[in-house]
Amino acid sequence: MDESILDEISRNCNIYISDLKNIYSYPQAIQYLKSFSFESHSIHECNYALAYIFQTDCRFENYGQLREFLKTVL
Repeated sequence: MDESILDEISRNCNIYISDLKNIYSYPQAIQYLKSFSFESHSIHECNYALAYIFQTDCRFENYGQLREFLKTVL
């Protein structure tokens, strides 16, 4: 099974998944998200991960919408 987005960010940034809800306190996680390859994951998983991190409803239909959202929050 592939590693989830949340697991991957957590592992690569050396922070707990639960801490991702407070992502603005972790500059390394913000930088990691800016360059993360979301396209290697399903849009459904991306929506789930970003909804968890930013505590908002995410229903992106494509990766372009996702990237535009990230520009506004990061």
